[in-house]
Amino acid sequence: MNRQTATAAVGNSNRLYIILGLLWLGLAAVILFSEFRRPATIVIEWETETEFDTAGFNIYRSVVTDNDCKAIDASNYDQINDELIPSSADPSSGATYSFEDKNVESGLQYCYALEDVEFGQRTERHPPFQGEVQQVQWLALLIAAISVVIGLALLVSGLKREVT
Repeated sequence: MNRQTATAAVGNSNRLYIILGLLWLGLAAVILFSEFRRPATIVIEWETETEFDTAGFNIYRSVVTDNDCKAIDASNYDQINDELIPSSADPSSGATYSFEDKNVESGLQYCYALEDVEFGQRTERHPPFQGEVQQVQWLALLIAAISVVIGLALLVSGLKREVT
């Protein structure tokens, strides 16, 4: 192998380190961008054993003030579903439900109350429960941080080799 071929091989190796470093940094940027652009939501899930005479459900929400949902008066809850959430087709087997509350702010805590609505319009509100917007997935941040470290290490290594 002559000197010119060896220099070209080293130059390509240096560029490869730089390109790989930039790709790792790009991966970190994509992870962080997707994590922080994710809209704030709270998913409310519930399960019923039976639903005889149940027409559907309403969900009510209030902002937590003293970290105690039971201290909030029922009149301070607002209904958040636009339409009645219909019950399942088989009243003897019950069902599993979920409702995504997209009208929330990161960092705030909310209280929710589930209400059963019967076909005769009788309603029963269940005890309130608390929900909190999850701000950031820590695993995503950890992967992004590792990607930054690997990317910078490869980039610096490639640039050092390029200079020498």
